[in-house]
Amino acid sequence: MFVVIENTPGYLPDDDEPAEFDTLAAARMYARQRVQDLREFHWDAGDRVRVRVSDDRRYWFVVCTTREHDLGRVVEIVEEPA
Repeated sequence: MFVVIENTPGYLPDDDEPAEFDTLAAARMYARQRVQDLREFHWDAGDRVRVRVSDDRRYWFVVCTTREHDLGRVVEIVEEPA
């Protein structure tokens, strides 16, 4: 099982019950959609956004480069033990 966790770095996850998926592919699809939603939110506000993704595509860091104190958002796929 895979869960997708979203949070602001340095804080606890936003949701006590993160989205759960049976496959890594499904979790990646959901995570990419969350990242796209974050990018569109900033785009609508006229902000510049930087997205960094890990080599294994299980971790995305989205940060607004226009806002002075933006901590960014992390979207991460975590594999839960069976």
